[in-house]
Amino acid sequence: MRQRLIHSQDAVMLEDPDLNISTYISAPVRQRPADCLINEGDEIETGSLKLKVIGISRACRGNHCREREKV
Repeated sequence: MRQRLIHSQDAVMLEDPDLNISTYISAPVRQRPADCLINEGDEIETGSLKLKVIGISRACRGNHCREREKV
């Protein structure tokens, strides 16, 4: 089953057109909430891959990357 993952700091933007700036660009966009919130240090397993969430400091809160564990 596919799941929608989003960083916990970005989750509110899915449902708020002012925060996801869709109101200013086009028609307001409201999406359903994510199935799972992720944070730095979390591990995500998908198939044979295991990914570790790593926080990065950028202009937008919630930016992150994933580190793949070598198997």
